[in-house]
Amino acid sequence: MDLNSITILLLAFAMGLFHALDADHVMAVTAIASKNFRMQKVINLCLKWSLGHGIVLFGAGSAILIFGLNISSAVSEYAEKAVALFLIVIGAWILKDLYKKRVHIHFHQHNGLASHAHWHSKDDNAQHSHGNDNHRHEHKSVMVGMLHGLAGLAPLLAILPVTSQPLWLAVVYLFIFCSGIFLSMIIFGGVLGKFVSRLQQYSSYSVNLLRWFIGVASISLGLFWLQ
Repeated sequence: MDLNSITILLLAFAMGLFHALDADHVMAVTAIASKNFRMQKVINLCLKWSLGHGIVLFGAGSAILIFGLNISSAVSEYAEKAVALFLIVIGAWILKDLYKKRVHIHFHQHNGLASHAHWHSKDDNAQHSHGNDNHRHEHKSVMVGMLHGLAGLAPLLAILPVTSQPLWLAVVYLFIFCSGIFLSMIIFGGVLGKFVSRLQQYSSYSVNLLRWFIGVASISLGLFWLQ
């Protein structure tokens, strides 16, 4: 492998790292994870998103390159619209979930001492089984990752080094690019989970404020993408 090929593959890895942090990618994963911000859960959802993204980018991309197929730009356009609609729907779901909980301040006394306040929500004392929710969220992550892959497949193939370079380099380029996305998403999931964990220790109300912001931002970004 010559120096030019190594440079191209290093560039692919760097581009994958930054591509994973596109606004719509970060917003979609964060919105899906907002139901349960435990670090392990967030990282798992990021991995699932990366899996869906990689299946389309590497799998479909390699097949297109090897067999000389073409992909219509309309496919990417429809996928972008689907992602935008998803962002709007999940943002609305977050706001609806927050409204159902209706976090409020509850003042009370202990043993006749001075009253003090606690933040409460309607389901603070409820016990839930999250098994089915976890599976649904994981499936959402994979599907949204695949939609993002479809949205970015045509633009990515357009810049692949296939005109003056061997086909194998383009396929390896796709793999390295997806590896960069995978690593970047793991790091993002760990940072997000750690941040929200610290925030939760400080105030559960702050987490709900964060969820409210995520819901509004998700809807706003989705509407922007539909234009």
